Amino acid sequence: MTITKPTLTNRSSLLFYILCGYLFLYIERPWEIWTVLAPFHLERVYMITALLFFAFWGGKRIRWGAHPILVLSFLALHYVLSPFAFSFSAALDQAFEYFKMAVFYFLIIWSVRDELELRKFIKVYLLIMFIYLVHSSWEYYHGRYVWRMGISRMIGIDQFANDPNTFSASIALSVPFLWYLWKTEEKKFSKWLYLAYAGLAMICVVLTGSRSGFVVTTFGVFLVFIWGKGFFKKIGLLFAGAILLVGLWHFIPAEKQGRLKTLWNPESGPANAEESAEGRLEGLRAGWKMFSENPLTGVGPGGKNFMGYRVAHLDGVQLQAHNLVGELLGEMGLLGTIIFLIQILVIWRMSGKIRSPGVFNDGEGRSSGPFLGSACRQTLLLLLVSGLSGHNLYRINWLWIGGWSFLIFHWTREKLLADLREDEEKEFEITYLKDLTA
Repeated sequence: MTITKPTLTNRSSLLFYILCGYLFLYIERPWEIWTVLAPFHLERVYMITALLFFAFWGGKRIRWGAHPILVLSFLALHYVLSPFAFSFSAALDQAFEYFKMAVFYFLIIWSVRDELELRKFIKVYLLIMFIYLVHSSWEYYHGRYVWRMGISRMIGIDQFANDPNTFSASIALSVPFLWYLWKTEEKKFSKWLYLAYAGLAMICVVLTGSRSGFVVTTFGVFLVFIWGKGFFKKIGLLFAGAILLVGLWHFIPAEKQGRLKTLWNPESGPANAEESAEGRLEGLRAGWKMFSENPLTGVGPGGKNFMGYRVAHLDGVQLQAHNLVGELLGEMGLLGTIIFLIQILVIWRMSGKIRSPGVFNDGEGRSSGPFLGSACRQTLLLLLVSGLSGHNLYRINWLWIGGWSFLIFHWTREKLLADLREDEEKEFEITYLKDLTA
């Protein structure tokens, strides 16, 4: 088998820009903002066009490994479990939604050509998030928000993920990649843009009034600051960060302060704030009950199956799990839980294997791979922490970090194999020359 060295290019393919366009549609979702566009099914038409272009594009690389196989297995399991679901049609609907996510995942890992192009793709992701936050902030200051828990709460501009908790989680999950770009950026202007994004992101999280979003974002910021540092430096940074947080607290509006104080003092806010926290525990118990009654298959993929079964057979509450464990066990059963947990372990392993610097670089001794591996690990931890208070099983971020870490891991392995082959060829040439001169 011939091993070809990965090469870094400055030019991106047309398919790369098509994927960036789909990324914009997925995050901004203009048909949900301007409903006149809804009948045209922009997302579906765009993805079909992208698939047709991909089919005839000569630059694709069909890459396989443990993670792509696990994603395909988890997708297939959705259809296998559908006949056993509480609602067959609801299970098929959720399977189709995951199918769309998986298609985008495979297009990324089979189309992105090298490390520089992947870094550019992540830049586009942050740029689209920045546009999304600016647009959502504009609408908030012009009266678009929800009144919940006794305060006005900022929401996203879309309808798919605009809930204050979901919206703030989306922001929190972008923090590690902002750190990754900052660490690998040389242009001062770009760094100013990263600072602007960071400031706007913090403001938006506070305005959502989301306690879970505030906790996850704060955890994410501390995580990127102490990542890879020595023990005493970590302690010093944590202490400095705590002082900074106390200082910034005074700039948070009073109504939002009251909401956040319920994290450590439930009596400082309205009674429904404490009920919200208790509801998450009830959701976990409901998920465990579903699992105990349907251990192998669960009640079927998707929130509609969870809520339908809960209303019909458990406590009559029409709410989702509001936590990852209850959602995963209740909906997907033992089979789905095992596959999903293996995915998590594979992502952690892959992203850890690319943390050694100098394995793959841009020809000038620099490598963004180790920082990207760290960012994927940080995001994985944030997803798990976010899953303590949110049903985030179907967040596409799971697939993104899996795909991005898989690509860097794959290129790293290719580079090591190519170097090994080079060494073997050089050793053969030296031996051959010695034989000739003997």
